[in-house]
Amino acid sequence: MKKILFLLIIPSLSVSLYAHQDTEVKKCLDISEPEKRLSCFDALFLNVPQDEPEKLTETLELESNKNIKKEDLSDLGQVIKPQRETEEIIEDQRQEITSLKRTIKDISNNKDNIATNSSSFNSVIVSVEYRQSKFRFKLDNGQTWQLTDSGIRARLKKGQTIKIEPGGMRSFFLVNSKGRFRAKQIK
Repeated sequence: MKKILFLLIIPSLSVSLYAHQDTEVKKCLDISEPEKRLSCFDALFLNVPQDEPEKLTETLELESNKNIKKEDLSDLGQVIKPQRETEEIIEDQRQEITSLKRTIKDISNNKDNIATNSSSFNSVIVSVEYRQSKFRFKLDNGQTWQLTDSGIRARLKKGQTIKIEPGGMRSFFLVNSKGRFRAKQIK
């Protein structure tokens, strides 16, 4: 009985709350001044109490007045910002440009390193394990690799000479006498 009563009360409350919010939205739509309209919507959707929009508009007006006082008006009616702000902006832009140049340089250096690391090489298999339908093998240079394809066809054996070739998008291929197989470096 309590569950049924609870299930009946919840939908009725949600409908009444939705109707209340709908009327509030319609009130905000009727406002013609952009700042007051925006503050009304902010008050609705940011869960600010209804008496707060007046305070918000007052603070917006004070901030806009401060901005106007900071700016100088010339005889032609053009707005000229004070010298300090423009110099600060220019300095910030210079710092941002230099940081971007550094990141571009770092990225290009990393691409060069990747290109040198991704050249093909020949190696001898030191040990081979067959786990979960995939070969995992260790090379004489200390690297550990695993075939990502099912490697039954590869038939890798200890002492076998193989070639590791780079593929597209940072992938690698193992080439032996049986064919070419996709591989990934484990360690």
